[in-house]
Amino acid sequence: MRTPRGARRRSLSIRAVESVPGGAIVLVPDAVVRHAVTPARTTRAYFRARCRAEGRSKAIVSSLVGSGSALSTERTYVTHTLPTAVLRGLRPRAGRPAAPGQSVAVVEGLVLTATAYAGRLLRQRVRPVTSDPATAADAAQTAA
Repeated sequence: MRTPRGARRRSLSIRAVESVPGGAIVLVPDAVVRHAVTPARTTRAYFRARCRAEGRSKAIVSSLVGSGSALSTERTYVTHTLPTAVLRGLRPRAGRPAAPGQSVAVVEGLVLTATAYAGRLLRQRVRPVTSDPATAADAAQTAA
């Protein structure tokens, strides 16, 4: 299995928004996107590896652009979206039984991501990442 990697899109998005005064990324709800997901990406092992890679990547981007920019979306995600997903998995809904495994996976993903983020931050104190934002993606690739 190929190791999942991250940070390229996030780093590019942060730089794009910060390079234009008042810049923003715009959601286009009726946009059509086709994205193939290979069977290998539907496994628990891939999910775990992806969570760890995401945590490491967030730590690298945080060190380059600051945690405010790097983690702004994640704060809402962790405080609202993930708890909602956990509760949804624990409650039966119209015609559907509870899905506690879904709730466990959400919590597991958060723990893996946060642990990898903290571990990478600790390693960066010993071996700092380059301060050139253009190389953030390359640094994230080698961290994975």
